[in-house]
Amino acid sequence: MNFNNRPEASPQNTQKAEDGHAQGIKERLQELMMHMPAAGYIRQAGLIPHIVPFSSATLWRMVNAGTFPAPYKLSARITAWRTGEVMAWAEKKPKIRVHKRKAND
Repeated sequence: MNFNNRPEASPQNTQKAEDGHAQGIKERLQELMMHMPAAGYIRQAGLIPHIVPFSSATLWRMVNAGTFPAPYKLSARITAWRTGEVMAWAEKKPKIRVHKRKAND
């Protein structure tokens, strides 16, 4: 592959990418919310990758760090998040870091 024609990464380009990810998450969550009640629950499989663009390990790290809403145990084998809490998180969530590949990767 020839990477010579790639635009250089700049803080401005990185900011646009981060804003794009944040907007994408909000749009996916709003689309989901049109089909679910605000008082409903969503399980991990519904969050990843449909709502949040990161792995389950990252999701649980964020839960443990308090940067993502805590889930609820609905039964012994079912854990889910309140959709309203996830929506509120998406509205005020921190920016997502975008990892750029190096030119020689």
